[in-house]
Amino acid sequence: IFLGGDSAFVKAEYNNLKKAEIKGAPFQEEKNLFFNTLPNGQDFNSTLKEFTLKYVQEHPRSPVSPFIARSVDSFLNFEFNELKTMDAYFDSSLNNSPDLIYLRNKISRLEKVTAGKKYTDFSLPDTSGSRISISDFEGNYILVDFWASWCSPCRAEFPEIKKTYQKYKDKGFIIIGVSFDEDPGRWKKAIISDHLEWVQMSAPEGWNSEIGKTYVFGGIPSNFLIGPDGTIIARNLHGKALEAKLEEIFGY
Repeated sequence: IFLGGDSAFVKAEYNNLKKAEIKGAPFQEEKNLFFNTLPNGQDFNSTLKEFTLKYVQEHPRSPVSPFIARSVDSFLNFEFNELKTMDAYFDSSLNNSPDLIYLRNKISRLEKVTAGKKYTDFSLPDTSGSRISISDFEGNYILVDFWASWCSPCRAEFPEIKKTYQKYKDKGFIIIGVSFDEDPGRWKKAIISDHLEWVQMSAPEGWNSEIGKTYVFGGIPSNFLIGPDGTIIARNLHGKALEAKLEEIFGY
């Protein structure tokens, strides 16, 4: 709740706080107005990002702006360049905002693994229990794909990824799956069920693992593409975006 103003009136039922009646709190009304006028349409995610950026640009001193940016980020997972653009608009009076501190911390972590940076190597066990590293496959184009058997959106991407893999696997394109499954049985069953032919690693601690904290922001599916020289080319290439990037790389 954003109070502000000289006084504010709050009336709410204990079991239904979301329906609280709040008067005399201009920032609360500002927050409510944003969420009550969200855009709609087929390309909702892209439109919402633009809507949020425009809001921050027009309300650089409002304490509601960092809150809105963080709320939308938790849903859409802004990329490094998007967050940097947004951060430039925030007024210095907001520097102590917990939401802005969170966003700037994310920017700092993302900067280390954004496109153009050298990837951070890691080692995890494969399906046989042997530890393998990303660096074992250097010299190729490597897609590191974070997923889990319980993640329906992750598995929904596999048919498209498999087509792309078949098209480029003999041209120096490798996929390394990194599973966040806690149950190794479910992980291995999903690999067989979905006919995944590429290398697989297990990170059962998921987001709490060091690799999860380093590379995964917001949720899965998440991925990043590494070039033969170890440079990160792109992050979160979903749907046709992966094939388009590889067509650009391989020329067909």
